[in-house]
Amino acid sequence: MPKRTTVLVSILLVVAVISAILLLNRPLLDKVANIGKNTNPAPGRMCTLIGCNSGATIYFDSPVSFAELQKSTANFCQNSKCFNIYFDNIKAPPQPETGLYGHSDGNEANGMISTDKNGKIYIQLDWGGETGTKNDTYSADLINSQGKSIYSVEKVVNYNVSYPNGKECGPTCYRGVIDERLSPN
Repeated sequence: MPKRTTVLVSILLVVAVISAILLLNRPLLDKVANIGKNTNPAPGRMCTLIGCNSGATIYFDSPVSFAELQKSTANFCQNSKCFNIYFDNIKAPPQPETGLYGHSDGNEANGMISTDKNGKIYIQLDWGGETGTKNDTYSADLINSQGKSIYSVEKVVNYNVSYPNGKECGPTCYRGVIDERLSPN
């Protein structure tokens, strides 16, 4: 047989075997059919699959020039869990009303250098990891190239709770904002 026909026959055999396994195993078939679905919606209600991310965002005005920010590190914490965010990969200031991401030593936190419509530089730090349901403490410490703290904030966040699919279907999301800019957008 030509190679193309052999590949097609192999794929069809794999599909046939998987189909036979699922048909002979009704509980497994039900689990596969319900992947990604909420199997316990409210009676008479169809649930959507809109997701959301819990977490918090801190905004603050840059206390230093862009050139100094490039050499600075932001230490960003939720309670006692912390990550460092570096801005050395950003080669030029962002254009007005845009932002450029730095890089982090953890996947739950990220940060960017942004500018408002007048070109004023501010920092945005985002925490997208697991949150509590209330009263998490978030802190940010901006450390310059000499290791000196040049800006620091620590606040307890009261989360705004949202239910993008309705309370009956989940997920429940918790978002908090700490805006320390002198003139927020």
